[in-house]
Formats: sequence, C-alpha cells, structure tokens
Amino acid sequence: MVKDPSQKQVIISDHKIEYSGIKRAEKLNKLIDKFIKSQDEALFVGDNNFISSFTNLRAYRNEYTPAVPAFCVITANNCHLFLENCRINKNDVTKIATDIRIHDLKDFKRDIANILKNVKIVKLDKKDTTIFVQETLKTKY
Repeated sequence: MVKDPSQKQVIISDHKIEYSGIKRAEKLNKLIDKFIKSQDEALFVGDNNFISSFTNLRAYRNEYTPAVPAFCVITANNCHLFLENCRINKNDVTKIATDIRIHDLKDFKRDIANILKNVKIVKLDKKDTTIFVQETLKTKY
C-alpha cells in the first residue's frame, strides 16, 4: 500500500547464490537451530540489513542500499516477512515463497496473532525493534 503516490514501490529480488554464498533455507535453519529451542519460542528481527542477509533478498530502490524494508518473525517452522510498499520481483515469487511467508505490514496486528498463536516467548533486540512492535508484542509475550 503506497502512502504517498509520489513514493516508488520497492521491488524485492532474490539474491543469487553465487553472491550470497549459502542458500536461504540453510541460513534460516541455522538461525532457527541457534535461537529457537522449542515450538513455543519465536524470534523477531527488525534490522533490515540482517533481514536482507539471512533471507538472501535485496531491495533495489536506491543504488547501494539493498536492505529490505521489513520486519521478520521466525518460528520453529516458518519465516514470516512483513513488507510495506513493496512487491516481489515476478520472476522470484515462486523461489521466495518456498522458504518465506510474505505479509503486508498493514495486517501486522492481525497476522501476528495467528503466527504467534502457540508461542509463549518472543525474543527480540530492543534497540532494533520499533516501539510499535514492542507495544504490540508486550501485551502477550
């Protein structure tokens, strides 16, 4: 959803394996193995550069700034990416969708309740997490 009609929509693309080094699924599995110890835990990631790195995704709105403008919630089973004013490159949609569930940021409050239905603990880094997200998660986790 574009807030300002003059604002260009960000195109998200898959970063080729020859540049990223490791497949997205491998990176996600390593992250899950390291930080999520049970089905009732989740990890919230708000650092756009880190999200770009571990998802092998790039946003090429501005030259030399490939960070994906997103929030990410990782559970024991899935990686959920919340995007605003973005669309996935049509050639990459199928590749990306096999590893990542894409959500619109405007649906964050609704979708996060479903994603975290059985989760009791959400791990996050407060310095990289917006107040909006902290307040949304604080009521339950």
